[in-house]
This record gives sequence, structure tokens and C-alpha cells, in this order.
Amino acid sequence: MKALIEHAETQRFRSWRDWWIEPQSDNRGHHRAVSVICCSGIVVIGLLIIFSPRGLFYDEEAHLGALLLLQEKGLTNDFLRQLLVTTGPLLPVIQYLALVVTKSSPFNLVGLRLLNLPLIVGAVYSLHLLFKYKRVSGSASNAAVLFALPLVWMVSGIIFTESPTLLFLSLGLLSVGVLSDLLVSDNRDDNARQAQAFLLAVLAGLCGGLAFAGRQTAIPFLLAAPLLAVRFGAGREIQFVRASLVPVLAFIITGAAIPAWLIWVWKGATPPSHYFVNDGLKIEHGLMNFAFAGGMFLLLSPGLLKMSLRSWSLLLSGTTALNYLFFRLDIWFLTRIARMFLPVGLLDIYKYVSTGLLLGLGIGSIICLLRAAWAHRQDFVTLYAAVVTMIILAEAAKITFVFTYRYTVTAAPFMIWLVSKYAVTNRFRLARLIIAQLLGFMLLFDLLYLAKIP
Repeated sequence: MKALIEHAETQRFRSWRDWWIEPQSDNRGHHRAVSVICCSGIVVIGLLIIFSPRGLFYDEEAHLGALLLLQEKGLTNDFLRQLLVTTGPLLPVIQYLALVVTKSSPFNLVGLRLLNLPLIVGAVYSLHLLFKYKRVSGSASNAAVLFALPLVWMVSGIIFTESPTLLFLSLGLLSVGVLSDLLVSDNRDDNARQAQAFLLAVLAGLCGGLAFAGRQTAIPFLLAAPLLAVRFGAGREIQFVRASLVPVLAFIITGAAIPAWLIWVWKGATPPSHYFVNDGLKIEHGLMNFAFAGGMFLLLSPGLLKMSLRSWSLLLSGTTALNYLFFRLDIWFLTRIARMFLPVGLLDIYKYVSTGLLLGLGIGSIICLLRAAWAHRQDFVTLYAAVVTMIILAEAAKITFVFTYRYTVTAAPFMIWLVSKYAVTNRFRLARLIIAQLLGFMLLFDLLYLAKIP
């Protein structure tokens, strides 16, 4: 009898586990559920913005100042030199073009915040077209996962420059995906194909240049352009695509035009008011960037971070101990959230332990991203997305002023493509997406309603 009871309990556990873990037989139903969960996020963001307080938050004052400066001086070198933000002119230019709509709103500030939403929707639609072109099952739902990224919530509810940057990076990734197929096509010697490849290369470069004008951390999209000339075989052999020479040059030259102009005017990578931002090197900022990306991977597709339990245990315990005993690094963002739940006496321990765990997650994410890039080296878009993601995350080490989650957001379109490669159509995925949406809601609610800066 005891054996029968134990067997029944085991079967019940397996049934429960299988219900969560096993892939659902109804793929259409799963993708429909993913779309509903993710698209609900953009609706909630809109409602939070509409009913948000009218005060300015964080960098909003500087970004509105950039818009006023653009109205006064136009898109001139004087305007670029007098910018009081760390970023380029893309956001004020888009805001200026949208003034006809935003000024008609009874709340101009709310109108400018709402401007983020069509830009994010445009980014999702571009990713949808890429998934559809690559014939990925559930193209719309896979693209809509961008709405579920908690970090995307945070930059979509406030006047930040990440939303237009994500739009142009997504358009650029779509262009690169189509371009890469044209360059290895059997008909690539055809004049029409060559013309299409050239135009797509110019479009991709233009998108990369405009993305740089929104957030300089987008530059790796252009730095990875030479990958278009390389194809990996099943082993370690590498093939160079000669037909890619002209398109790659067109990509790089077109893409470099806007960054070169801005760097020449600024005499550096940032406006003169923020020269100090890139002074020195902070490796921990790069590791934190990988850690935040790793956190997003855990929510959206933990299979990407698959390592043995022993490896993760050794890594996380080691970095936590080192940080608590020696480095004493603290990420303010984590402490801010913990203040809502923890007593004051535990905050000191929490901030060093949580940061130590993030350092371990960052190192683990580097290992797993390198492994993913090698495993998918014959899939050009995945290889490109992995390389760009790694460079974007690593370059935060050169931003020494302060670490912020906004450095991670730039990699979002490429992360969404990587996530799709490891996604499993089970109920556990749906649960994680709901958790991601709830976390995004909490973070944006905190920014808009609880963290007002006087």
C-alpha cells in the first residue's frame, strides 16, 4: 500500500510538473496567450502615463530643455554643443516633428511621454517583420515580448531617448536580416539583387547612425557590420563572401556619417557638458550590464543561461563573498526597491549581497552569450544579435559616471531575437511573462508616482 501511495504521489508530481514544463500542443493558443499578455503591457503603460503627475522626473527637464533649444537655434552645431544631456539630438528632433500632435493635447508633458508608445510599437512591428521573413513560428508573439521587458517599461513611461533608439535598431536588424540572405543567395550576381543589397546596406547604416544620435551605446550595431562578410561552416572553417564588400562599405560609410558629424562637433563621444562621463574605466559597470541582461533572460527564456547547478552555485557564492568582504560595490537601483520591503537594519547586508549576486550573474551571462554565439554561428541573424548584444553590454564599462539600467535597454531588440531561439511554448513561459509585466508595472509606477524629483 505504501508503495502504491508513493507511486501515486510521484505520478501527481510528474503530472503537475509536466503541466507547467512540457510544451503545449496548441501552439496557436500559446502564441495568442503570449500576445495578449505582452500587448496588455503597452496599454497599461499608456494608462500610467495619462494619469501620471505633471511634474518632471530625472532627465525630463534636460530633454525638454533640448527641445526648447532646438526650437531656438535649429539643428545647428551651436545647438549640438549646448546640449545639457549625455545623448544626441534624435529625441528633440522627433519631439519637434510631433509638436503638431503633442501641442494639441491638454497636457503637453503627457503628450510628449505618450510619444514613446508609437515608437516602441514601431520597434515591435519591425521585429515582427523580421520573424515573419525568417519564417519563425509565432512571429507576432515573439516580437511582442519586447513589451514584457521590465526595463522597456521604465524607458517608455518617461521622456527618455531610448524609445526612438530602439525603433531604429529594430529597423536596422530587419534590414541586416534581409541583407544577409541576399549576400549569400545563389542569384547574388544578378544586377537587381546587387541593387537591393546596396539599398538595404544603406538603410541599415542610416538606421545605425540615427540610433547613435539617440543613444551612443548603439554604436556596436555599426561595429558589427564586417560580420556580413563572414560565414561559418559546420566546423571551424570560415568563408568570406566577396559579394559583400560593396554593401559592407556602404553600410559602414552611411552609418558613420551621423556619428562622425556629432563626434566632430562635440570633440568627443558626448556633448561638452558631459565630457566626464567616459573618463576612465569601470569593469563593474560592464558586469552589471551583463547581469541586468541576464535577469531579463531569466524572465523571458532561462534556457539561454543554461549551465550546471554546481557551476552557478560556485560562481554566485564566490562573487557574493568577494563583494561583501572586499569590493563593497552597491547598485542604488536594487537598494531603492528593497527599501519598500526590508527593515533598515538589513539594507546594508542586502545591498552588498544582491550586488555580489549580480556580478556572478553578469560573468555567467558572458559565458552563456559566447556559447550561444558559437552554437548559432551558422545562423547569421542570431550570431549578429549575440555579438552586438555583447558589445553593447560590455561598453558600459567605459561609462564611469554612474551605472543605470538604461545602458542595458539599448540591447533589447537583439536580446528579443536571442530569447526566441531558446523559448519553449509551455505554461511556465506564460507565468514568467506575467511576472515580467508585474515587475515592469511596479518599476514604472515607482518612477512616475513615488519617486518624484522636486
